[in-house]
Amino acid sequence: MDPAEFEIRFPVPFQRTRLFVKKNSKVRKTQLLMKIIVILFCIILFASWSYLNFYFYILITLKMLVVASIPIHIASIVSDSEEIVEYWKDKDFRKKIIIEKLFYTTYQIAQIFLISLVVFSLYHLTGLVNYWDTSELFPNIISSKFQPTAIEALLLVSVWILSAISIWTASLWYTGQFVKIKKYSPEKKALVLDNVLTIALASFIVFFLFYICLYIFLDNAFIRFKSGGSFEGMLFLQTFAEKMDYWILAIEGGIILIFNVVTFTLGKISIAKRENFVS
Repeated sequence: MDPAEFEIRFPVPFQRTRLFVKKNSKVRKTQLLMKIIVILFCIILFASWSYLNFYFYILITLKMLVVASIPIHIASIVSDSEEIVEYWKDKDFRKKIIIEKLFYTTYQIAQIFLISLVVFSLYHLTGLVNYWDTSELFPNIISSKFQPTAIEALLLVSVWILSAISIWTASLWYTGQFVKIKKYSPEKKALVLDNVLTIALASFIVFFLFYICLYIFLDNAFIRFKSGGSFEGMLFLQTFAEKMDYWILAIEGGIILIFNVVTFTLGKISIAKRENFVS
């Protein structure tokens, strides 16, 4: 393998990984299946959770894509050749490999987001939203006409941007703290990672923060309050939403900002100081 292949070159900074995926049909099919599953979640489940509102949809989808970025990033890391194992042992080459993988993961997530956003836009452009509002076939799908005030728009955009940054920082932290290559598998034509339980725990941490804490207790409360949705079974969220209003978004933005700073710092330190990336 030519060391020059590890140089990051724009406008395609992940050229080496993309070429490998193109040549490996098994890896390509696995990644395609993962992307299709995430897109279906976005256009069906998240669209329903957002009350078919554009602002809420982006708020939810970007957050959930942070969760999806971890398994997609794992697929990006293991999608490589046998020769790459020796390069992971070298500090300078390892940094270049990780940066390239982060760009590739971001590229995959951006594709998912754009496709999902296009499909969601078609719901409105084709009149499906109005049909759902009046049809008895979809009694549980209710659209929201919410339009943010100036302060709400500012806070929403801030949370969107911070969530998008989290896709990078979460993957950086995950790689620096937990990735350990066990071997190269000729059968799978991919790398095999060690410490599977630790990997699962790390994935759960991101899932718990962005789904349980941020979505269920913050996004969900704000969206239901602004859309006039039912708080049945979760009346404590109604009281919280009524008292906090748009400050919910400010709290959420602060939590994500702290998450980004912590994960970026831990990720950078681990990548620089860890020596056991290959077990």
